[in-house]
Amino acid sequence: MAENRGEKHTRLMLDFQQGDERAYRLLVTIYQNRVYALAQRFLQNRRAAAEATLAVFHKAFTARHSFRAGNGFAAWLFGLAYESCQHASAANHAADTGCREASGREEKRVTVQAVARLSPAERMALLLDHYENMTILEISEVLHMNPLAVETILCRARTSLRIKLASYLQKAGSQ
Repeated sequence: MAENRGEKHTRLMLDFQQGDERAYRLLVTIYQNRVYALAQRFLQNRRAAAEATLAVFHKAFTARHSFRAGNGFAAWLFGLAYESCQHASAANHAADTGCREASGREEKRVTVQAVARLSPAERMALLLDHYENMTILEISEVLHMNPLAVETILCRARTSLRIKLASYLQKAGSQ
């Protein structure tokens, strides 16, 4: 039976734990854009996202022996990304808005602002669900929560966004 991608990535991490640095470099190549994209969406700041991404891979390198084969590599790595994004957010890196992309579209701006107002756990769960297509179980591993708590957080986040965006759409429709 063919090994799936997740199993291959877990095998690469186990190889890295045994000293194969080429395996680590390959994992960085595979995941660096995904981790950066997630961090950029979470932090809304390119520089902070780049710093968070570096921190994630530094932590993955130094904490490689904390990875366990029974856990998925992606969930473990995105757990590190969540911690790194929370730290960067707490350090107020997101206050530097000079690197934000100009959208030119009011809807996108309002949506980005609405997502940014979610709690860190709601924001990360929503981003992992929407952009990484992670399952509830995988998200629960990343956030260190039980799956029911993740379902609740996702429901609360979606409801909050619907409310915030509905009021915007109502205002836009009346103009």
